[in-house]
Amino acid sequence: MINKLSHRPAKFRHDESGQMAILVVLVLPVVFSFLALGIDAGLWYFDHRTAQNQADTAVLAAAQFLPDTDTSQATAAVDTWLTKNGSGPGDRSCLEYFDLHPAADPDGSFDAVRVCVARQSPAGFAGLLGIPFVRVSAAAMARVGPVSVSNVMPWGIVPTDPDCANPAELCQNDPDGDGIVADCGYYPPVPASERLCPWGLDSETLFTFKVSGSITPGNFGAIAACGQGVANYRDCVSGSASSGFFEAGETVNVETQTGSGGANTNTALNDRYAVEGADGIYECDIEATPEAISGLDPDGKAAARDAYVDNPIPGCEFRLVSVAILHHLPSGGSEDILVLGVATFAIAKWDRNPNYGNALGNDTEACGQASGGGDFECGMVWGYLMDGAQPPDSLLQRISDSDNPFAPTIIAMVE
Repeated sequence: MINKLSHRPAKFRHDESGQMAILVVLVLPVVFSFLALGIDAGLWYFDHRTAQNQADTAVLAAAQFLPDTDTSQATAAVDTWLTKNGSGPGDRSCLEYFDLHPAADPDGSFDAVRVCVARQSPAGFAGLLGIPFVRVSAAAMARVGPVSVSNVMPWGIVPTDPDCANPAELCQNDPDGDGIVADCGYYPPVPASERLCPWGLDSETLFTFKVSGSITPGNFGAIAACGQGVANYRDCVSGSASSGFFEAGETVNVETQTGSGGANTNTALNDRYAVEGADGIYECDIEATPEAISGLDPDGKAAARDAYVDNPIPGCEFRLVSVAILHHLPSGGSEDILVLGVATFAIAKWDRNPNYGNALGNDTEACGQASGGGDFECGMVWGYLMDGAQPPDSLLQRISDSDNPFAPTIIAMVE
């Protein structure tokens, strides 16, 4: 009797295992369904991130061609980069351009772009549950604009057309010195459907910073960027001190520069580029050969852009600095002067020999090598404006609403 009873629990255990087997069979399809949905959800999330990356890349590519009144290049860039990243124009669900200036004062140019990507993302296992696909979408928006800039050198460039100074005024200049004056556009704010004049500044011109002599009024002004006085000027040029933030529309104090500024400038630049010139050879120097009357030097500009921007020689990108575009220079003493903009400037070379600041050049003899007689006065420091480039040590504070065509620009993602 005892033996028979001892077998009953085993029988009960067999009955329970059968019930568990049935329960597992019933639950497994549900578990696999959730696993399948999890896998598909992961794939859909990955596709959404891919779509977001595609939109981000496309909008940044388009912003390279803004601001502009013509959006054809920007649109082509969007479609090109969508295709390069595994999408295409067929996935583009929106492409919008915006003029972010106030409606009461539009400048006629688009400075922001928005791109949307949307498509059907196919299902895998979820298709067995009647979910063949989900729709994934992403959007990105970027704007481009000039910025407030720090680490500005204590030098100033003055436009070649002093008459272009009033709001909405038509500007004229004679860039090649042949006596033929041409319209170049309008002083900001630019009337609707008109173009902005870059104040007579030609990017292929050799710009010079000068200190004294017959070259006045010249393009050299000691700006109190890092503070007043010789010591602050020297620290500003050497890079051991930093200026505050400069932006179009503010004023800065400019004082007359005397001949002693040449020696101070040479000392400071030798300190700034001590690593480059440690062996007595400045590998980043560009031989400038300006036309004697106009100062045009397209060959020197091309060489500087290649060495400092497009295919930079190691370390030579530090020849790029920020300088102020000034309304004018003081006729004597010191004066608070309007800042028209901040430009990226490439230092091609400077005068390293006493008497400092009297370097000459022409279209066959480079600056510092000509002996005089109808030559171009290269002054103390000379170089070129570098549109579209940014100095490696510049600090950018914010996108501004300025119409300044020379400020370094920044592209900011706003969506």
